[in-house]
Amino acid sequence: MLGKTGHRAYGRFGRKKIAGILVAISVAVVGSGIWVSSSANGATVSATLQSGTHILSKSTDRRSHSRHEKTVQLASSLETPASTATEVRISGQLGAVHTGIATWYAQANGGGNCLYDPTSDIAIAAINVTDYNGSAMCGAYLHVKGPQGEITVKVVDNCPAPCHPGQLDLSEGAFTRIAGNPVLGQIPISWTLVSPAISGPVSYRYKEGSTRWWCAIQVRNHRNPVAKLEVLTPSGWLQLQRADYNYFVSPSGTGCGSQIRITDIYGQVLTDSGIALNPGVVQSGSGQFAQPN
Repeated sequence: MLGKTGHRAYGRFGRKKIAGILVAISVAVVGSGIWVSSSANGATVSATLQSGTHILSKSTDRRSHSRHEKTVQLASSLETPASTATEVRISGQLGAVHTGIATWYAQANGGGNCLYDPTSDIAIAAINVTDYNGSAMCGAYLHVKGPQGEITVKVVDNCPAPCHPGQLDLSEGAFTRIAGNPVLGQIPISWTLVSPAISGPVSYRYKEGSTRWWCAIQVRNHRNPVAKLEVLTPSGWLQLQRADYNYFVSPSGTGCGSQIRITDIYGQVLTDSGIALNPGVVQSGSGQFAQPN
C-alpha cells in the first residue's frame, strides 16, 4: 500500500524508507576440511570447506537505492587486491533456523535495493538491514514457515527500520500464503537459507554507465549467495568491493570486460570468460553453483 505520504506500507503498519548508515558485522563458519573440484560445460567448479575457519565481514555506506546513481565516484581505495580484501559472508548458513516476524508491502514487484528487474513472481522478500548485510543476502533463497503454510522466497530488497533482525517483509501474495489473511499485518515466522533447484547458469550484468574507466558488475540467477567477485588483471585476480546496491565495483575500471571469477559462501568457484563490457545487458555464464550436501 502506498499512501499519500509516499510511505512504503506493510500490512496495517506504515513505514518510511529512508537513507541512513549501516555498519553490519557478521562471522561465518564453514564446514570440514574437504576440497572438491570438477568441470562441466566449460565451467570450473570447486569448493573448499575448512574446519574452524572464521571469516569476518563488514559492510558500510547504507543509502536508499534512489541515490544509487550518485555512487559512481567511489574512492579508489575500494579496489583491493584479492590477497588482502575481506570476503563478504552472510550470517545465515545453510540449515540454520532464524526466527522473527513477517510483514508485507504492496510495492513488492521484484525491484528494490538489490536492483533486480521487476517480476510477477510473488515469492520475493525484503530482509532487515542487519541480515541484508550490505547486499550480501541479495539473491539468496529463504524457506519461510508461518502459522498457515510455508514458501521459498528470493531476497530482492532490504527492509529499513522499524524492521528488526530476523524480520522479513514479504510480497502480499507470499505473506498470504503463510498467514492465511493479509489483514493480520504481521505474524511470527521461522526461516532458513536454502539452495534451491533453479535452472540455467549464473548470469552477469554490467551496470549502466560502465566503461573501461569505471564499471560495476552484478551476478544474477545464482543458487547460493555470492561471497566475492574477482576480475582478471595483468597482475592477477583482483577482488572488487561489493556496494550496498548489489554490484561489485571497479572504481578505476581495472579488469572491466575481462575474465570473471565468483565464489559462493560455501567456497565453490565459477570462472567465466567472454562476458563483454556491455552495460545494461544480462549475459549468461557457463555454469551454476552446486547444491551443498
